[in-house]
Amino acid sequence: MAVIERSKGTYTIEIHLGRYSNGKQKRYTETFHCSKKSEALAREVELKAQFKRGDLTQVKKVTFESFIKLWLEEYAEKNLGDKTVYRYKELLNSRIIPSLGHIKLDKLIPTDILMFENDLRDKGSRKDGKEKGLSETTVLHHHRLMSTILEAAVKWGYISNNPARKIDKPKNIDTDIEYLTLEEIQRFVKALESEELKYQALIMLALETGVRRGEIMALTWEDINFDNNTIKINKSLQCIPKTERTIKSPKTKSSYRTITISSNVISLLKSFKIKQSKDKLKLGDKWKNINRVFTSSDGSTMHPDTVTHFVPKFIKSYNDKISKNEKYTDQEKEALYLPRITFHGLRHSNATLLISQNINMKTV
Repeated sequence: MAVIERSKGTYTIEIHLGRYSNGKQKRYTETFHCSKKSEALAREVELKAQFKRGDLTQVKKVTFESFIKLWLEEYAEKNLGDKTVYRYKELLNSRIIPSLGHIKLDKLIPTDILMFENDLRDKGSRKDGKEKGLSETTVLHHHRLMSTILEAAVKWGYISNNPARKIDKPKNIDTDIEYLTLEEIQRFVKALESEELKYQALIMLALETGVRRGEIMALTWEDINFDNNTIKINKSLQCIPKTERTIKSPKTKSSYRTITISSNVISLLKSFKIKQSKDKLKLGDKWKNINRVFTSSDGSTMHPDTVTHFVPKFIKSYNDKISKNEKYTDQEKEALYLPRITFHGLRHSNATLLISQNINMKTV
């Protein structure tokens, strides 16, 4: 701590506030104008008291953008998953920083955040060209991220309170969970029989086990026990744009599990393994030998989005065939159409199968 006279009547007061995780000192610096040094020393005592009470901010010149970058470097990138950091950076760089980044951190007020969130709801705020504004859920994601960062600013001594806490957070609008009924699952499975063997095995595995997309994509043949009809879930494929696809640990500790699967799905997997072995022989040295169950046509890592895109295309193609088939009445067509559902919806549909098998609700 120091009081330094810069010129007559002008003093620099510096208060040390501890250290960052990298060892660098945190400090608060203030230029103070007075007629006597004793007044500057009295101001130093006052600042020390503010620091002890937790009321002293650090560097008043720091902008919200500067602090965001500090938070990303010192906390997010060291403690959060790569995909989470990527999603946060998308929100920060696309809207939050361009709109609020220039504001001094200690000058950021609740109405700044409120007006920003209202702008997100306005028409023309979307990047996909759609006229309507962002959904309330997406606005909530922005709010939570800003509040988290500003809460860190409070804890680190940059500001005395979090302005995001002083406005009502956006409401999390619950959306209906997608799932298929048992009768719809039966139709879905029947329609799937005309598709490529790889997708039959993949979709049936998703329906029967409820495993996550990344977990299915990470499966290797060693994870499948053909004798015991089980699969082991112990890893997940992660894809972040402009980076290599990587294998990481499952989402939670409870995600490590062994799941029993039916003989029908085991039979599909056996048939697919034989087909994959034939494809491997045909391609020879061109085959990318990664030993993963579900791969691209050359044996390389299959992008998770491939199966995500497959499901709606499959449903549309099937429904188009039904629609054009003149032997069915309109009423019969309605009964045959497959409902729209996403790949993630198949995970929820697994609960339908479990309930139909009289599995108790706690287990489901």
